[in-house]
This record gives sequence, C-alpha cells and structure tokens, in this order.
Amino acid sequence: MTIENPRGLMAHVRVAAGAARKSAVAATMCFAAAVAVSCSSPRLQPVSGPATFDVHCAPCHGPLGEGDGPDAESRHLAVPNLRTLSRRNGGGFPTAAVASYIDGSVMPAAHGDRNMPVWGPVFDATSRLIEGADPASQRIDAVIEHLRSLQIE
Repeated sequence: MTIENPRGLMAHVRVAAGAARKSAVAATMCFAAAVAVSCSSPRLQPVSGPATFDVHCAPCHGPLGEGDGPDAESRHLAVPNLRTLSRRNGGGFPTAAVASYIDGSVMPAAHGDRNMPVWGPVFDATSRLIEGADPASQRIDAVIEHLRSLQIE
C-alpha cells in the first residue's frame, strides 16, 4: 500500500492526538473538580461540605462518618469514626487538628504511616485548574463544618 501524502496523514494523526489530549484534560478537570463543576456547563457551583465529604471522605468513612464506607474493608487499619471526634477530645471539636490532617500539613513520623489521602494538594490543584473554583482552604472549612454537624454526644 502506498501513501501518497504522508504529511497530510501525519497532520490527521496530530489532530486526532490533540483532540484525545483535550478530552483527557477535560475529563481530568471534571474528575478533579468532583462536584465543583458541572462538566456539561462551564458555570461553577459552590462546593458544599456534605458534597465534598460524599466524594472524597465517604468511600472510607461512610456516609455518616462512622468508618463504615465501602472502601473501609480494604484498609489495613480500622477507619476512624469521625462522629466521635468531639467526644474523644474532651467535648470540643478539634478544628485545627482536623484541618491539618485533611490538608496534609501534619504528617506522621518518619516510620509512621498515613492511612488517609492528603486532600489539600488535590483541592489546591482543582482551584488552580478551574478559574473561580473554591480555594482549598474554603473546601476544607466546609468539610470541617459538615463533620462538626455529624458529632454525637
């Protein structure tokens, strides 16, 4: 088989590859934004604490934060019950500790193990990729407020 116009063929390959890259980038942005952006609409919606929790936390911690999410069994340690954070901290919600654990600013000792993903860089990347997206700190604050609402006596 003879190709008479190899440059034209290569141009089609480059266009197809470029289109595939654009689709992959769009899909990645939509995934990274989770519920921050409707992929069918460029209009941003505010991200709520419950929505962020449902996407990023509930797979392990469960819908109510009790440590019984569908991915909890795959962890090599028990997933903590987030509804008892205040009880375990003398009746006060440990806002700063929870924020630092979510955003990754507190990491375990050199030989320790962090059993939870670091969400700060994920939320930060989302806010950088998508103009007008909520800043990472705002999303973390929203998750903390949601966790505070889940506390039991």
